[in-house]
Amino acid sequence: IRVWPDFVHRINSKGLEHSICSCDYMYGASGLWVWLFILSKLPELVDTLFIVLRKQPLIFLHWYHHATVLVYCWYSFHDFTASGVWFALMNYTVHAAMYSYYAFRALRFRIPKWVNIVITSGQILQMIIGIFVNSIAFYVKQRGSSCNVTYENIFWSFVMYLSYFLLFSHFFYNTYVAKPKQQHQQHVKSPNRIAHTRHSNVHAHQNHHHNHDEHQTSSNGKTVNNDINQNYVLKNENDLNDGKQSKKSN
Repeated sequence: IRVWPDFVHRINSKGLEHSICSCDYMYGASGLWVWLFILSKLPELVDTLFIVLRKQPLIFLHWYHHATVLVYCWYSFHDFTASGVWFALMNYTVHAAMYSYYAFRALRFRIPKWVNIVITSGQILQMIIGIFVNSIAFYVKQRGSSCNVTYENIFWSFVMYLSYFLLFSHFFYNTYVAKPKQQHQQHVKSPNRIAHTRHSNVHAHQNHHHNHDEHQTSSNGKTVNNDINQNYVLKNENDLNDGKQSKKSN
């Protein structure tokens, strides 16, 4: 809150290029808060430490982001890099929203999903602006004008912000686009799978009854045939006995 008014005043009064290429922000209240921002990169590592101690998954984006920001901030502050006020102000703003979100989550508040999307979108926008600021600084130096940013700093800052942009965009796609799409597809397939299973069970049940009836019919057929054969044998035996008795009487 303290850095924003001074930052907006310098852009309105002296222009965009001045806000990127002049390090006059290093004095007064803005200089104090930028210095505190540099120091804040050390306590932010406690967040990573908690994840490790709790044995939670530590994604590459998390530790890579924290480690590289820490190194770059101390590297840039050593030279009083002019564009650093842009990076500090953006990071202050996004982290204020992000850590407020974490605080409400820790207090068991239910946070709508759109808040996550807004915070991640803000982080991606921060990377785009970082690339833009480095491009302006490079353009001013190539033009021959004074800009208190070294070419080495522009290069490493550009690489850093570009890598952040790719990693955060990949995270955004996997979390808010691809994952909900997969969940929706699984939800659609589940009723079809249940219906198919029920149909298969009914069909199997009908086949079982059909086979059982055929078995009974076959068994009954065999029983009838056996009865007919037995009756035929008994009749022949009776006929033979009657013939023998008639001969004896004669």
